[in-house]
Amino acid sequence: MPLASRSSASGLILLLLTASGVVACNKRKSEPINAASMRVLGRYWLTHTQLQSAGAKGTGFTVTAPRLVELLPNGYVRSIPNQEPQFEGLLPPEVLQEPQNGRGLMLYAQRVGEIHWRTPEGLLYGRVHPGAFVSVVPMDGLMVRIGNLPFKPDQGPLVVYVNRESLGTEPRELASLKAPVDTRSMRWSVPISGWIADPDEPNMKPAWSSKPCEDVWVSRDLKRVSQYVRGVEVIGIADSLTAPWPTIDAGGGISCPGRFIAHRGAQLVLCETTKPDNPNKPAEPRVVERIPEGYRTFELPKGDPLGNAIEQGASAYWLTDDGSGPKCDQWSFRLDDPRHRAKGRKGRLVRHEKWDRETAWFPMSYLPSEEKRLAVLHLGTIMLSGGGTMKCPCESDYAILRADEGELEVISQPPPDDIIAYDPSQTERWFLSAEKCQVARTQAAEALERDGSVATRLGFHAVLPGLQF
Repeated sequence: MPLASRSSASGLILLLLTASGVVACNKRKSEPINAASMRVLGRYWLTHTQLQSAGAKGTGFTVTAPRLVELLPNGYVRSIPNQEPQFEGLLPPEVLQEPQNGRGLMLYAQRVGEIHWRTPEGLLYGRVHPGAFVSVVPMDGLMVRIGNLPFKPDQGPLVVYVNRESLGTEPRELASLKAPVDTRSMRWSVPISGWIADPDEPNMKPAWSSKPCEDVWVSRDLKRVSQYVRGVEVIGIADSLTAPWPTIDAGGGISCPGRFIAHRGAQLVLCETTKPDNPNKPAEPRVVERIPEGYRTFELPKGDPLGNAIEQGASAYWLTDDGSGPKCDQWSFRLDDPRHRAKGRKGRLVRHEKWDRETAWFPMSYLPSEEKRLAVLHLGTIMLSGGGTMKCPCESDYAILRADEGELEVISQPPPDDIIAYDPSQTERWFLSAEKCQVARTQAAEALERDGSVATRLGFHAVLPGLQF
């Protein structure tokens, strides 16, 4: 058998090596990234994120509920070993560039950590407290940029940083927080701005906007404001509160949603009368497994103590607080024509103390309870004896939820017909005797001395902003 020439043999060997090299290269390009040998950069929770398939174009596994993952170099993540389902892939680029709202890489606050504004060494913006679930952009160094905060920046994107050592993967129960010393909780249907004084700039800057219809803590001198929601505390200067706003505004009508539990067939549903971001559109009822903790069971009040007080021209007493402490504010019912009670009770609700030397009164009508329908007291826009009135059409319909021994519990949002429970933090306490109001006033003053954050849960009357009684 003839032997091949040396040159022919060399060429054949070169051809075989070249071909095998091409096959090997093509094989490496088509295989997924070998993550086994990669250095783990850290563990995070990943939620609501669609991964890109590693080593190929197109989408990969979609993470919906929070899943614990390992972060590897170049934005590669994989599920924790021995946990189902197993998945891996590349993060979307924006997740590694900006903190996302409710998606991307997340961590829980394990301890209190200061939040710094604009730069890792910036001004104090607030604090994270145990249980806060924040989105994170992995960074070198001790400070990391976070997002998913329950507050909106007043201008531009939110850029804040926190110490990485205060964050971790262990889920924590949300911490409770007392109001700062010498503050009272308020509740508004509109956002309140928190400002930060920058010593390097001549003017203050608005840093955040409060979450509407949640408690805001304001100092008695109206100069400091803070809010605590979902484990995140923000701190600022109350530059916009230059007028003597009431320290209690429990959302008395205007647009904060009322929350009730009702029956829908065999199910319990949570009903909200309005959406905070759209007061003209009721929220869709949401099925719940049980009545939430702290809600009060509803029973149709027996008798008609408020109707009797109106017929007799008696007084009602509101528990109020204008910032100087709880008071009992007396108002008396005056019927227009007592002879026509069967057609409904109409008249005025007149304040005993004058306001700026003028008598203040509400146009009033009362519709008693009938079958399962609640009694409702309608108050029109407040009037003054000198002819003045509020500039807004500020009318309220107060449904009577409870009437016990001369104390009424009322709410200025319409409850559903099939109500079975309600959130008592949204109600007001009215009294039909001065003595009962004074007892409640003393109890409220003692509670506020211990913790000013309870102010919006003591049943104060929601004083209208811009008009101090």
